[in-house]
Amino acid sequence: MKKERLLFICSTKYLLFNAIHVRMHMFPNIPADIIVDFRTEETMEYYQRVRESGLFEKVAYLRPKIFDLHEYIRARRKGDQNASFKRCLKNTYIKLYKKYKNENNPIAKLNDLLAAEEDLDFYAYTGVFGQGNNETVRNILKIVRGQDCEINTLEEGDSTYINGCICDMVESHNIYVYKPELIAYASDKLKRIPPVDKDDEIFIRKVNHIFNYKQGRREISNKIILFDTYAEPMPDFYRDHKILSRTLLRNAYKKHKVENALYEMQRNVYRAAVDCERDVLIKLHPSNKRLDVYKEFREKNVEIMASPQIPWEVFCLNNSIAHNVFVATITAALKSNYFISGGNDDNKYVVVTFDFEEMRMSATLVNLYKRLGQMRNDGNMYYPSDINEYKNVIKSLTGQSD
Repeated sequence: MKKERLLFICSTKYLLFNAIHVRMHMFPNIPADIIVDFRTEETMEYYQRVRESGLFEKVAYLRPKIFDLHEYIRARRKGDQNASFKRCLKNTYIKLYKKYKNENNPIAKLNDLLAAEEDLDFYAYTGVFGQGNNETVRNILKIVRGQDCEINTLEEGDSTYINGCICDMVESHNIYVYKPELIAYASDKLKRIPPVDKDDEIFIRKVNHIFNYKQGRREISNKIILFDTYAEPMPDFYRDHKILSRTLLRNAYKKHKVENALYEMQRNVYRAAVDCERDVLIKLHPSNKRLDVYKEFREKNVEIMASPQIPWEVFCLNNSIAHNVFVATITAALKSNYFISGGNDDNKYVVVTFDFEEMRMSATLVNLYKRLGQMRNDGNMYYPSDINEYKNVIKSLTGQSD
């Protein structure tokens, strides 16, 4: 029988936060390794800080993307005139050659994808944690399935409550979530993650080091907090080349069209909140680097929270957050403070789900947040049916009169 050893695969920062928590408070005495599977320029920084934390024995990270044809097209769309077509062709050839050569060899694929000080022994693990439909997860599952290894879905956000599979349709032995009673499907595999203890100084120090949080403690109260959903306006390229966009680049155009609709709806929601006589905070999505899209709100002295790349859960852990009005379209951050506090939460939540069909939000996802309100049963969650009702709700919650 194999000795116990765990592997955490973290493709998002929220997964990393939960991996730290589960590792420290549910499996503190079992050797564990981790893969920082981010697809961002911050990957190496997180890799170094996770290693320094000493929480995991072996730490691997996802190698940077090679500059292939896909990246070349993306760079040109963004106006990068220095993108080398010759370089992209060479890298694309190498990528396709390796893909063909390693088609049936998941170990070789992982060696191409990952880098580490010490190689990971994928046959040694008795438990794998993660969730995500990406190459790293898929190839690791090809190795460990059929071995003496439990496959565990670790809460990644809303998706875990809608579908407990760790990847595609690969079912898990266990599903670790903060609120099993919120799950949208029948399952006997649910494991409850304990609430985060905001007085656990060792945990807080580890989290703050790994996420590079240096802002200290702050009391956030009596404010409207607007949660940015990662959505950008229609790129100029698609506006200026409408025929090309709607033919050769049809799929990309459709994606941007939906994103632009969400962006415009979000701005209208923000404008109504900013017009109220209460301080407003905007918490940017960690992936949002387009601060210019909120220029109009900066001019109204709205505070945009510093360090947007740091997950909201880390802010919840470090700060006192009470008596606020939270406003957001569907986002896992709406649940975070409630989950982390163990249910001790007196903030008000306005969930913007009107026009959800145009935003391509699934009805299942919308219903998830309505069930959250029913589960809380404290009258602190609001679901306006349109923009006018939303404005009235905001006025009521902030003590404004017509």
